[in-house]
Amino acid sequence: MNEKIDGATFLDVSQKETAKARSQALISKQLYESYQMMATELGAIQVTDTTLAGMSTRPNGKSFYEELLQQETGKRSTVKEILRFTEKSQQATIETLYLSNEYTTEERDRYMELMMVNHLVIMKMVKLS
Repeated sequence: MNEKIDGATFLDVSQKETAKARSQALISKQLYESYQMMATELGAIQVTDTTLAGMSTRPNGKSFYEELLQQETGKRSTVKEILRFTEKSQQATIETLYLSNEYTTEERDRYMELMMVNHLVIMKMVKLS
C-alpha cells in the first residue's frame, strides 16, 4: 500500500506520510478485529456428524470460506493472495517495531498477538481452500 501512496502524484510528502500512517492504523485495527472474530467463529463450529470432512468439502464450501474472508477483510483477493500480503506486511511491521524506539513493549506484544491470530486464521483458510 505504501508504494501506491508514494506513487500518488497529487499528494505532497506530508499528505503521503499521513495517508501511510492512517492506512497502517486501519489495517492493524480492522484486520485484527476481523481475524479475531473469524478465529472465534471458526473455533465455535461444532461438528456433529463425524462422517463429514468439513464445510470445505461440501458443494461451494471452499468458495464460502473465501467469500467470508473477502467480506470480513474488504478485499476481493484469494485466500493465498491475502496470506502473501499479510506475511509481507507483518514482516515489514515487525522490523519497524523492533528497530524503532517509538513503541512500548505492550504495543509490540499486542502486535505479535495479532500476527499469531492472523497466521492461525489464514492457515486454516488456506487449508480449506
